[in-house]
Amino acid sequence: MKLSFQDRRLTVSDSTWTLNRPVLDAIQQDDRVFVIFDYMSYPRGRPAKNLVCFDLAGRELWVVADNPIDHPTAAYTNFVAADPLTVGNFVGFTCVVDPLTGELLDSQFTK
Repeated sequence: MKLSFQDRRLTVSDSTWTLNRPVLDAIQQDDRVFVIFDYMSYPRGRPAKNLVCFDLAGRELWVVADNPIDHPTAAYTNFVAADPLTVGNFVGFTCVVDPLTGELLDSQFTK
């Protein structure tokens, strides 16, 4: 399936969604679309829960439960792998997230 994004627009196959924040990165795994929103569009001074999962109809399924550290600049920045769902964190962590629930399964400090 084709997936592309620019600013707040995300195209999945033949469907284009307009989202409420700019997209930094997005991937599709089976019937789910994982989006990392631009952390700069979130309130400053606290971690951004900027990883969100959607179904193929564009319905939000979950927002990531946690960041590995409670730091004002903690936010997700990019996808490292789709299986297992692995994301990079601005503070220097690589995190594995449960694709069904959004729960943080593992984190490794990599900086």
